[in-house]
Amino acid sequence: MWVIRLFDYISWSEQQVERTIREKLGWEKSDEVESSWRCDCRLDYVRRKMYASTVGVTELRDLLSKMIREGLITRTAAIARMEKEDHVDLRVVQDILRGLDLPPEQLCIGDER
Repeated sequence: MWVIRLFDYISWSEQQVERTIREKLGWEKSDEVESSWRCDCRLDYVRRKMYASTVGVTELRDLLSKMIREGLITRTAAIARMEKEDHVDLRVVQDILRGLDLPPEQLCIGDER
């Protein structure tokens, strides 16, 4: 079985990707969160909150760590982005769960990042 890692062959430019999908597809980032990373579905906010509460880190932190190692972003810039973007408001998650008739207290969704 072969594994092909796309980003070993195509360089990742977050700004170019966002600009392209805005211009070509009319995409807009949700106002509910600061980060555009995985903001395509409100249900993903619940998953992100549960993942962070369970594992102790977020996927955004993992992405930024990889970007630092690849030389795409500085550690200082990554820390600034984490402080701004690495958070899903617990009120948004609770609103989503209420819409699904799921009691928030039954899920692992503390106020951790």
